[in-house]
Amino acid sequence: MWRYWKKPRLLYKYIISYLFIFLVPFLLMSMIIYYNSVSSLRKEIEQSNINKLEQVENITNERMKELETLAARISYDPRLTPYMFSHNYYGGEAIDELNKYKANSSIIEELFIYYHNAETIYSTHGSYSIDALLNNKYRFNEWKKQDLLNDLHSTIPFIKPIDHVVINEDEHENMIAYLFPISPGNPSPYGTVMYFIKERKMTDLIQNILGDFEGNAYIINEDNQIIASSINDDSINIKKVDYASSSRSGINNVTIDGKDYSMVSVKSDMSNWKFITVMDSNQFFKRLGNTSLIVFILLVIIFIIGFILAILLGNNQYKPIRNIVEITRKGKNNTQEMEGGNELETIRQTITNVFEDHQTLNEAMYMQKPFARDQFFVKLLKGDIPTKEEIETLSKALQIDLKGGTYFVGIIYFDKGMFHEANMLERENLFNKLSDMSFKNANAHGIDLLYNDAMAVIISIEESAKQPSELRKQLVLEIRQFIKEFSMIEPTIGVGGLYTEKIQINRSYIEALATIEYKFINPP
Repeated sequence: MWRYWKKPRLLYKYIISYLFIFLVPFLLMSMIIYYNSVSSLRKEIEQSNINKLEQVENITNERMKELETLAARISYDPRLTPYMFSHNYYGGEAIDELNKYKANSSIIEELFIYYHNAETIYSTHGSYSIDALLNNKYRFNEWKKQDLLNDLHSTIPFIKPIDHVVINEDEHENMIAYLFPISPGNPSPYGTVMYFIKERKMTDLIQNILGDFEGNAYIINEDNQIIASSINDDSINIKKVDYASSSRSGINNVTIDGKDYSMVSVKSDMSNWKFITVMDSNQFFKRLGNTSLIVFILLVIIFIIGFILAILLGNNQYKPIRNIVEITRKGKNNTQEMEGGNELETIRQTITNVFEDHQTLNEAMYMQKPFARDQFFVKLLKGDIPTKEEIETLSKALQIDLKGGTYFVGIIYFDKGMFHEANMLERENLFNKLSDMSFKNANAHGIDLLYNDAMAVIISIEESAKQPSELRKQLVLEIRQFIKEFSMIEPTIGVGGLYTEKIQINRSYIEALATIEYKFINPP
């Protein structure tokens, strides 16, 4: 019972942990979402409309500043003087220059320059008399000649909406005329720059303000004239709204024909224009009621999903631990579980035992490494390793660096009886020195042949070395000189042939043995 009682405890701990991790942020998130979505939705919607209106205000102000800048530049441009326009040759250049100014703004439909006390007005299409402008080029319903002349002699900039401008027989447009007096360095203006802007250019700026709401948006000048509008609700009579009651950036509740509306307005300090949206107030409350129910249902669904996920994740997290514990119980050191412990303690103890065993095995292998190394070289000399792949595998496992290139074997033969039990330590020191020798473009590996009067050395020459045969002679002389200086002994060295494959080292060894035997059969 103890064995099976502990497993659910660990599983329950995982489930409770995941539930705790889920519930803390879930509860905080639930409160924040509910408050923001239900208590602040109306404020956010209204503020969103204010922000949109302010964006339109900023864009409109930028466009008006562009037009003012153009008018100022025109007034100082020496190519746009009355003399230049009236000149037969330079007049064409003045018209071209005027077209360049028009191209600087995307909202200008037509650009005019009028100089006071003249009957001619100049545009990007040429010059017109006032009568030709009113009767041929454009026809205005309410803008008569004298009214136009009075406006052109104005000393302050102003904007005038013009309804139903007849451009040609098939085209009627609502226009906005922006008149800007020009008077560089003089308080009395001597002319006026007049821009024509299509009303729909301004309407394009406000048509996306309302978003999903059904309502209307308006741009109204300081004289309470509608400059541009976007109409989605024809039942709203804007003429019954008191514009003066709207604040700079605020929301007002207004009643039109017995119906409640929310009016959002923003006033521009630069142009004194008002940007207004009017929409049915019920649209706000309908969203609030729906949102409360949606948020509650959403939170319940999230809680159920989180609870199920906590159980699944806890069980899934426990499965590998259970499998590992079952494996550890099969080991000889884990036949019984530790008292007061659990599965994790059992796994920890098992890993500790495995690590200790591994350390012991590594120490044993390290102690046996020199012997394994000698066995590898002896087998290599005897030709007992049959394939190249096996040679590479064993050399990598024993960390033996056999440089690729050319190989040969040298047998160092000492006179019989030169080494005996008394000076065996000297022989061992000599062998260790030979095993650690390295040369330029080559290295040496010593092999103890297990009898007192001979040792073997495998020399591997790098592939980049030039003239391996000459280098072999030089290396043998260096080894001979080293032994002579180290032990005052002059040995006999038999040398085998050069080979490019490690598997052919056995042949070089046999040739070195043959060289030694030849020396004794045919002494010099």
